[in-house]
Amino acid sequence: MFVPSNHFHGDPPTPLRGWLGNGRVTEWNGYAFDSKHEATCAILLCRYVNSFYIAPGKTCQIDVGGAYVDFCVAGKFVEYHPVPLLVRKNSSQDYRGDFPTPLEYREFLESLQMLGANHVARKGYIREVQMELEQAYVKARMEKIHSAFPHQEVIFAHSVEEFYLKVIQPFGEDVPGLREFVGMFTSLINGFARRPNSYREGLRYRS
Repeated sequence: MFVPSNHFHGDPPTPLRGWLGNGRVTEWNGYAFDSKHEATCAILLCRYVNSFYIAPGKTCQIDVGGAYVDFCVAGKFVEYHPVPLLVRKNSSQDYRGDFPTPLEYREFLESLQMLGANHVARKGYIREVQMELEQAYVKARMEKIHSAFPHQEVIFAHSVEEFYLKVIQPFGEDVPGLREFVGMFTSLINGFARRPNSYREGLRYRS
């Protein structure tokens, strides 16, 4: 199997937070995650970090006073939180992503439009805004986490590359190179997309 049986402790798998259906969560091996990305992180943690196992409330979906931390790896909390700035045109008018309000998100899109076809300026502006949102997210999450777990160390990964460099490479064994890892992550995500709310298609590339 892709995931050794000793990576599951306690009773048979039961859903984590959330519910299946309507695209709200993604199911993997009987566990429900908030997104395909979170489920993919769990799969790869189990694959490469021998000390990691699925234990709701202990190693994943840790309650920090009403909010939940993604993972706990080697005693350190891990938050995987990319900050996408562009969404489909048919997204709800109430969409705001990581922006404080939908209005601020629309203002961001208007500012981006004003830059026209200047790709260098657009790229720089997007990255600048992205970094500001990442910093705001980290600050808010740290305040929440430390209110429940003072002095707890937290690792934030805002991309697949950061997840590899900050988590998989330091704590894993026999890890692939970065390029191969990114390819594996993408394959798993695409597997979920081909078969919504299921992990099995994403695992076919590995026996």
